[in-house]
Amino acid sequence: MGRRTGLSKGKAGSMHLAAPDVGIIGASAVVASTISHAVGAALASKIRKEHNRVFVANFGDGATEQGVFHESMNFAALHSLPVLFLCEDNGLAVHATSKERQSFQLSNLVSSYGICYWDIAEGYDPFLVYKQARPPIEYVRDNQRPAFLRVQTARYREHVGPGEDFEYGYRNRGDLATWMSRDPLFKDTPEIREMRIEIEQEIDKAVDFAINSPKPNFEDLLTDV
Repeated sequence: MGRRTGLSKGKAGSMHLAAPDVGIIGASAVVASTISHAVGAALASKIRKEHNRVFVANFGDGATEQGVFHESMNFAALHSLPVLFLCEDNGLAVHATSKERQSFQLSNLVSSYGICYWDIAEGYDPFLVYKQARPPIEYVRDNQRPAFLRVQTARYREHVGPGEDFEYGYRNRGDLATWMSRDPLFKDTPEIREMRIEIEQEIDKAVDFAINSPKPNFEDLLTDV
């Protein structure tokens, strides 16, 4: 909401957030750019001789087609850096499917760099993802080497915005309905129902705090620059 009490003190959007005190180094609107940021942070950690740290680079499957992705994978493997490359794979980059964009198999590509690969097909289940994500994280922490985790998921809405765009023909409602039928958020399981109450209370509290927080003023313009 652009308030002075926000992470960026009201001077950046939702794609430019940082909270180093809780381990969030930063984010960027440029596709794949945060991958190299995570690798750089891991390198700095290794130089400082820190141990048991894990740096996570979060990106979509479209980012695997960027040059910086390949450079980062190679560099992390070459220097044995504690990075978990976390790919949320919904099979889409804007309106293009993976089959239209990629001639490679992601698992083979990752293995070619000597990086261990994990795959979670049930990305709709948060409890299962939490459980199955532990082995690659522990691998990175214990060995101080990079690992790759692919989590298969689905995009419910259009690339940008709250609408639906099935009329463009690059995806169909049937495939999405199959995915949604397995989603605990739609099945309304007891576990999700219990968590939903707590999450909604936390959201309401945060929104109320933001609404009642002051907006930046002219004097704030050049602070933290």
